[in-house]
Amino acid sequence: MKLNKFVIIIITAIISFLSFSCESNDGIIPQGTSNLTSKSKTLVEFFTNTSCIGCPAAGHYLNRIYKLQGVTINDTNVVILTVHTTMFPGDPFHLFNTTDNLSRQQYYNAGSFNPVAYTNGSIMPIPFDQNGWTSQINQYLNILNSFGINATNTFDTTSRTGTLDLQIGQFSGSQINDLKLLIAVTESNLYYNAPNGETEFNNVMRALITPGSGQSINVIPGQSINIIKDYTIDSRLVLANCKLVIFVQSLSSKEVFGVESIKLIN
Repeated sequence: MKLNKFVIIIITAIISFLSFSCESNDGIIPQGTSNLTSKSKTLVEFFTNTSCIGCPAAGHYLNRIYKLQGVTINDTNVVILTVHTTMFPGDPFHLFNTTDNLSRQQYYNAGSFNPVAYTNGSIMPIPFDQNGWTSQINQYLNILNSFGINATNTFDTTSRTGTLDLQIGQFSGSQINDLKLLIAVTESNLYYNAPNGETEFNNVMRALITPGSGQSINVIPGQSINIIKDYTIDSRLVLANCKLVIFVQSLSSKEVFGVESIKLIN
């Protein structure tokens, strides 16, 4: 009888252990930030249109940063996301994905005047002024982000499907109650004889892996969470020219707290 009771106790303990182990996969498990690095990477969201006669100067300026020509104090840490708007009809880059482009345009109310750009969610000088834009970008490059993002990407070039494994953590500041995760697919080295005279287009947003308004996430200061996102890349995109831009942003204030950019394929 004592032996049977002992066996029952052992079996119960094993079942309890297995049940606890399975529960760890049911949701996001908070952890620390010791393996995250606070960076000064800065997101520039640029709104433009291929028929906008005032846009080429700003576009060429951002292309110089993209090509690491020493425009800012650290061009490498400037992440550019270019959104084509409805300011004038017929923009092929807007028409490629009207839903996602329109979602970012409406979020910033950026369709009535182009060019317009935002640095980590803060509007840049209007009209475009190279010195003013550079000064603002440099200000943000001198500030360490309060959020860190680790991104590991696995991509199958045959099926054109990928899995993005993210760790997102908050180093400082109070908790953000309306925090959103956004993941954009960009493509560069695009050539088109635009009505406004532009021919080369880089960092063009082609799709959002997350909803247009972002995916709601909850991060506690001093902790981090892991998120896995599966996605598919449109067959019209050149994989070698694509990047994934990942950032976290307050829905209400529009402030961007952290940003990372990685190549789609190495």
